[in-house]
Amino acid sequence: MDLMLRSSSHRAAIILAGGEGVRLRSVTRLITGQDDVPKQFCPMMDGLTWLETTRRRVARLVPLERTFFVVKQGHRRFYEPLLEDPKRSQILAQPCDRGIAAAMLYGVVRARRLGPDATVGVFPSDHYVSDDERFIRQVEHAFDAVDRYPTLAVLLGIVPDRAEPSYGWIEPARQLSSWTPNLFRVRRFWEKPSPQFARSLMAGGCLWNSAVIVARASALETMIAESSPDMARALAALARAGVEDDRAFEAAFTRLPTVGFSEHVLAQGPSNLAVQRVEGVGWSDVGEPQRLIDTLQGLKSRPAWFDNLTLEYRKRFAGRMET
Repeated sequence: MDLMLRSSSHRAAIILAGGEGVRLRSVTRLITGQDDVPKQFCPMMDGLTWLETTRRRVARLVPLERTFFVVKQGHRRFYEPLLEDPKRSQILAQPCDRGIAAAMLYGVVRARRLGPDATVGVFPSDHYVSDDERFIRQVEHAFDAVDRYPTLAVLLGIVPDRAEPSYGWIEPARQLSSWTPNLFRVRRFWEKPSPQFARSLMAGGCLWNSAVIVARASALETMIAESSPDMARALAALARAGVEDDRAFEAAFTRLPTVGFSEHVLAQGPSNLAVQRVEGVGWSDVGEPQRLIDTLQGLKSRPAWFDNLTLEYRKRFAGRMET
């Protein structure tokens, strides 16, 4: 059963859907017969794209009219059929890729138009989640925490089921308060550790960084601006001007530096960060073919194309997979 839409009028969502998904091109080519379909626009599960699955998940908590979609202009033929119902002002098309921080900030500046107390949840559009309801309940807890502590930015950290070296990890510190048993301050981040160190992180209670974050829009804007002030000033001015279709906007956006959110913002260790511990939920960013295979192999119901995929990869990478 879906959650009741209890979110107050200041809550909003930003869905990031501007990536290229280059590492998964061999899979999307197998499924669609096309060479250039980014993974978020490829029908992966039950005939739905990852973007559609993410929309459904987010809609359990935040209504469509308060949801913004950050896409890329070059992907118009992919996203337009999937985003026919949002208003044009909710679809933010970047002329080019300038990193996750720029994409987030583009959405955040627009979300601030909803009101001075706007609180946003930021969601990647290309992740697998095993239990949408359970996951979104954790997002709701994060919104509740930000309501109580308005300066807080809450990341969702997944309790790992393996020592995955290709993920980002979050090392929790002390519990934030007695009323939030699964909410912790952040001690530090570990990006793509060695396999041996990943085992140590897992044993030490560290969490996978899901890249889902909840915060006041103003707090997120400040965090990004502190790590990349020039980019933040330029993009905020452009986004507030509302000239996405103007050539001047495209030229100015192209001149922006590329800023990664994890590498340039979170790595600075902002003091207002916290992590919500999420357990009992299977999760994967399915960013590589082998991770996608590993994820789908564990499911009772798999998509029709899966057997063709595993056969292709058994042939291509003989010995890497169990037959």
